[in-house]
Amino acid sequence: ITLIMDNGTQGDGSADWTIQFDNIRLCDNGGSGGGGVTALSSLPADFESGEEFSAVFEPASVNGSITANTVSGGINTSANVYTFNKPAGTEFYGGMENVFASPLDMTTTRTFKVKVYSTKPNVVFQFELQRRPTDAGIPNYSLQQTVTNANEWVELTFDFGAVVPASFDPSIYNGIVIIPDFNPANNPTSSSETYYIDDIILE
Repeated sequence: ITLIMDNGTQGDGSADWTIQFDNIRLCDNGGSGGGGVTALSSLPADFESGEEFSAVFEPASVNGSITANTVSGGINTSANVYTFNKPAGTEFYGGMENVFASPLDMTTTRTFKVKVYSTKPNVVFQFELQRRPTDAGIPNYSLQQTVTNANEWVELTFDFGAVVPASFDPSIYNGIVIIPDFNPANNPTSSSETYYIDDIILE
């Protein structure tokens, strides 16, 4: 592939002519890279309206999309879920993200809950709160929870109110990231696993 910026204009090599790139993806149906995807517009998110994560990332072999709930039972019998596939040999930090059009409303609460189903036991899920576009002066925050049992729905709670400082500005964060099997010691991942996500709420 070739990317040409400001075609026909000669630069002078200074910082004024520096262009940065990130997250270039090859997508077979739009479900893995944002093309053709209707991103989550707000929370709560139950994946019944056709809205889904705006992108999955690292590397190109991971993929995610809305599917029928083939593991219905327990605390989650909804019709649809978000299915995320993480093949063996991929980077441990591969996950899914969503950038909302407006900042998340965290004026009264900073606690997120999400239902997850893992085909692998003892899996760490990392939930990240981010500002997009990124700003060097604005920190991201992350919390982790472990899913002990495989093949059952559980609800994870991520309370950012317990970790953010008094100076935290809740009006500027518009992105979330969920990374299943966040384990730097298992890089690249040693097995192919499927993870199901549903009912993301901020309460």
